[in-house]
This record gives sequence, C-alpha cells and structure tokens, in this order.
Amino acid sequence: MNIVFLMDSPEYLRFYDSAIEELASRGHSVAIAVNSGRATKPVGLEGLQRYADRLRVLGVVPQHEGRWAGVGRGVWATMDCVRFLHP
Repeated sequence: MNIVFLMDSPEYLRFYDSAIEELASRGHSVAIAVNSGRATKPVGLEGLQRYADRLRVLGVVPQHEGRWAGVGRGVWATMDCVRFLHP
C-alpha cells in the first residue's frame, strides 16, 4: 500500500514516527511531504533524512497560487471554523 503523510512541519514527525516506522516495517511504501520548510523550526527536512532507508522524503509541497488558491483557502478556513463550532 502507498501511504503519504503530509505535515505542516517536519517537527510533527515526532507524533507519528512509531506509526510510520511500523508501516514501513510491514512493507508499505511510506512517503513524507511537508507544507513548510521554515528555518526557524528545530527540525528541518535534513532531520528526516535519518529515515531515508525506510521511507521517501518528498520535500516541501509547492504553493498553489492559481485562480483557485483563494477559494481553497476560504474552504479550508470555513471547515476549520465549522469544526471548531461543532459541539
């Protein structure tokens, strides 16, 4: 099975590292991509390279700046607001 983890930052790998390692050890193809590679974070993409033998590091996902970018951000923000307001 092909599995892609998309994280906001490489530092969030600490929450999923055991699950990712278990999936990879069971023979699944695991890849990681991040939304941001900001240098202010304590763990950068180079920190993911220690997992290179078990998974593929796809790198930073490119920003989409086309005509639909604003619509996508609006839908995302609306979903977050509705989720927050749900009891």
